[in-house]
Amino acid sequence: MKNYKLTKFENKNCFQEIEYPKPKNNINMWRNIGNSKIQNVCTGEIRELKPKNTNTRNYKSTQKSLQKINLLILNNFDPDYEIVYSIDFTYRQQPENYDQFQKDLASLKRKLKRISNDVKMIIVKEIGKSHNYHAHMIISNIFLNKEIFKTIWKLGDQIKFERVQTNNDLIFKASYLTNIAKEYEKSFIKRINSQNFPPHKKLYMATSNLKMPKSIISEIPLDRTGTKTILITPEEKSKITKIKFETFKFIIA
Repeated sequence: MKNYKLTKFENKNCFQEIEYPKPKNNINMWRNIGNSKIQNVCTGEIRELKPKNTNTRNYKSTQKSLQKINLLILNNFDPDYEIVYSIDFTYRQQPENYDQFQKDLASLKRKLKRISNDVKMIIVKEIGKSHNYHAHMIISNIFLNKEIFKTIWKLGDQIKFERVQTNNDLIFKASYLTNIAKEYEKSFIKRINSQNFPPHKKLYMATSNLKMPKSIISEIPLDRTGTKTILITPEEKSKITKIKFETFKFIIA
């Protein structure tokens, strides 16, 4: 049995459907009885409660956050009708720690808002295997170019600045930023790098005018007549994970 989660992105011909196994309605048979012990309510067996490792970031938590980032990007930016920029940037001299990294990004966000109070932006934070801090930004409702951005972000010279031309380009960029699968070299590196990110810290920073899209859950898939797939989970991956993502649009005659 499967469930299907369908998401419609605001004011655009763009949809996402997630196919996943229907959750089992199993009752948790283990209860916390205190003193770091749990007990099976059926057998009476008592076990030691093993605390989760809080020194490394939880993989499931990372996946959930990245999926939220993906949805925020696709729901709030529309390069078919507005100017949208993609900016990747790093440091000339690395910050001492995550807290300094966070302060630098917060300062950057404030400076951009002074240029345009209506600016929309999301900054995806990353820490590489050598603990090199860097970030990726999707931004609109503002006029920018590489030279202007350099005068605002004065902490580094390695800047990749480009305009996102179409919604298809946006979909692929969002996937690149949020994919930590094992199948591809870049996404596998992102998966490893995610372990360097501090636990309990947010993976992104965004302006308050970004909205999450609405979704519905169904036991049957959407009728795909008249649709065109833009991006889909590879079959070999969906067989392993039992989850399939598909982004598509309706073909308008």
